[in-house]
Amino acid sequence: MASSHERVVRIINTTTGAKLVPSDVSISNVRVNTNPDIDRNTACQLTATSEGRLTGAGPYFYNRLDLGKMFFGQRPTVDMPTGSRITTQELAAMLRDKYSVDIQPEDIEASTSYYVNSFPFDLELVATEGSYCVTGKVTARIIETGAPIDEAMGVRTLSGINAPNGDLSKWQGVLYSWGWAAPLQLYTLIEAAYAGDGYLTAEAAPYIAQLSGHDWVFDADNPAQFNLAGARVVYRGSRDDHPDYASSSYPDEIAVIRLGDLCQQVGGDLVIIL
Repeated sequence: MASSHERVVRIINTTTGAKLVPSDVSISNVRVNTNPDIDRNTACQLTATSEGRLTGAGPYFYNRLDLGKMFFGQRPTVDMPTGSRITTQELAAMLRDKYSVDIQPEDIEASTSYYVNSFPFDLELVATEGSYCVTGKVTARIIETGAPIDEAMGVRTLSGINAPNGDLSKWQGVLYSWGWAAPLQLYTLIEAAYAGDGYLTAEAAPYIAQLSGHDWVFDADNPAQFNLAGARVVYRGSRDDHPDYASSSYPDEIAVIRLGDLCQQVGGDLVIIL
């Protein structure tokens, strides 16, 4: 795991084309950039080290990962069993692993250990003052491991023997997707589809794959196990207002995506938290 110092040097090399090693510079006075003429959210002081290849010192401007902007338009979620204990830094590590974002536990203000005995359980993550790589804050939601399907089975139209898509040979999309939270990119694609003809484009397939852990494709000509071709956003609004998927335990904004016939493994609707 790279240190904060190593991560900033990596940013310098990526943005400037330099070939620095961490021992070349020291980094200090990391702060919010207040210079309106420079389009970066962070300023710091770089000083050449005595054992490095450089000389002198000067300011450097770069972008820290803004938690609020990164998760804008979505609620990041993780699954945990009832009775778990978690700190903000442990939750940050879980978000890092689930969403593949560059957050380390030391980037987040430490907390006491919280006892998770009711769901959903919301916890605010705040970047530490002077963090080299992360700024801002975000509220993450913990949901119960296994609870989404249990909750879905209690919804009035899903409890009987009739599958939502009328085909019990397929996985039911509502159970398959219950509890998914759309990342910002998918949220944007869903909004665009709903404002238009409703049909999702191929750009949505990688984000559905990320949420599901399966390899979704977009093939309009051939059936496939996990095929998003023909999928259409048929609802966007409060879960409580949906005639089939209302649930008082999860009063979220949702999108309902009706899968097309070319998807062989999953049928019916994907229900995704917005």
